Amino acid sequence: MLLIGSRAMPRHLLDREPLDWDFICTWEEFEAVGKDGATECYPTNGGNTMVLKWGPQIREYEIAWPGSSASILLDHWTDRNEGWIAFADIDLLFTLKATHRFRKDSPHFEKTRRDYLALEAAGAVLCGREGQYREFYDARCAEYKHAHPKLNVKKSEFFVPGGDLQYVYDHDSIHVSVALGPDSRPAYTYFKRPGSEVMCDRQLFEASPPETQLNSVIEEACVLALERSQIPFPGRWSPARSYRVALQKVASSISSGWWREFSWLHYDEALAGMPDYVGMFRSGIENGTVKLAAH
Repeated sequence: MLLIGSRAMPRHLLDREPLDWDFICTWEEFEAVGKDGATECYPTNGGNTMVLKWGPQIREYEIAWPGSSASILLDHWTDRNEGWIAFADIDLLFTLKATHRFRKDSPHFEKTRRDYLALEAAGAVLCGREGQYREFYDARCAEYKHAHPKLNVKKSEFFVPGGDLQYVYDHDSIHVSVALGPDSRPAYTYFKRPGSEVMCDRQLFEASPPETQLNSVIEEACVLALERSQIPFPGRWSPARSYRVALQKVASSISSGWWREFSWLHYDEALAGMPDYVGMFRSGIENGTVKLAAH
């Protein structure tokens, strides 16, 4: 059985008191766990994790089913004895956090990010100093993999009205309404790849001023918060909450590659830079900047 999570992290790297216990183990090891007095016991995560509760105390046991990344990981502790618990080392903890960085809709985005940066600053090495966790890392990333939007398409194909949400306003005009630059030009247009309507060029991005680079993240989060929350579900969430969730999506699941990496690294700055995007959007409607979507 392997102890992972905050309970295995060096205490001086944590900015909080650990609450839960997280383990990786075989089914046989889980069955042997003492459950006397437990108030709840149930599966989660598609049957891959078992949860035990003793009142407020929670223990989660990821089961190393054959062929899973967890099984690959436990193979590194083949000499473990019955009832013996191994503690994940700092490199493994860092590798685990790395696989979680871009998980779609993770409720632990900010905690994962803080832990990742703390472990990195402490000198942790991705996949281990001898590469011993590479196979596990690749398998884990494959398990968490999800589809990303294709950028080398026409705008009409990328922003398709309908589906789970009906887009009322033209996407590009919303971008203009929340543009933060002095000329009311959306930041992404400064490094848009020639001939493409949605794909950006890395060299043009890196040649742009830092303020423009950061604005591209902030503006994208504003537009996403408007289109996915504030416009279709007015009043359900505060603008701040919509923006925070949208920014986490921008930095994890709705983009990929180098721009996502930039968004993830500069998340704190982008979060602190939230403008009055709802007010800017409403002003855009009033002055005619925001247009209705073509259907």
